[in-house]
Amino acid sequence: MSNNGSLDEFTMGPAIRKMRLAKGLSAAKAASELGCSQSTISNIENRVYAISPALIQRIEDAWGINVYILCWCAYGDLSRLPEGCRESMRELTEIWRNEIESWQKIEW
Repeated sequence: MSNNGSLDEFTMGPAIRKMRLAKGLSAAKAASELGCSQSTISNIENRVYAISPALIQRIEDAWGINVYILCWCAYGDLSRLPEGCRESMRELTEIWRNEIESWQKIEW
């Protein structure tokens, strides 16, 4: 989360690591699938630098999940949403977490 509590590109790194691990991929295998270096994966996961829009798109294409939804499931704060949206986002988060957990047991 950024200082204002919103999801940002630096929040994505730890969420991408969870996704990579849920898929049973090493950093090297993920890098190969995504067309980047292992150090790029490591640096993004460790928040050394932000992920590029192009890599976000490659992750979505290769792994079949929207990175922003992934980040929301990992770090979203329902209390920051308008009250009318909270229940729908809680349900969406639960569905995606269950889907991701079905690939391999991970803890959010």
